Amino acid sequence: MSTTAPAGVLTKPRGLADLLDEAACRAWVLETLHPRGAHCPGCAARIEDATTLKNFWAGRRCACKCGRWFTALADTPFHGTQLSYGQICLIAALADIMATGLSVFKISAAAGVSDDTARVWIKKLAALNAGRSPI
Repeated sequence: MSTTAPAGVLTKPRGLADLLDEAACRAWVLETLHPRGAHCPGCAARIEDATTLKNFWAGRRCACKCGRWFTALADTPFHGTQLSYGQICLIAALADIMATGLSVFKISAAAGVSDDTARVWIKKLAALNAGRSPI
């Protein structure tokens, strides 16, 4: 059984309508964070049983044989975030076009978050894009 996300849902959000689809945003965020598939952040074991895989890719809590409980966001820059998957996608998309003159203030307004939250996440996303640890 494959430990990667279910086929057919992993395309990067292409437009505003896709950003409104929480399932599509979740699929994109989790596949971006886990390109090599689902694994336990505690012991690094690959997740192979169907129920745990389904829970992992749905963003629900999972249990590993090592005893650790976690979600797909555990030990990632998004661990503990209060942002929805849609907000993460929207900030990522808007951060990509900041070079065209879009301000942090417009990004925060569009995402429904504070200016400071938008700044923090733009920096974290930039670090991810550059291959650096954002934390």
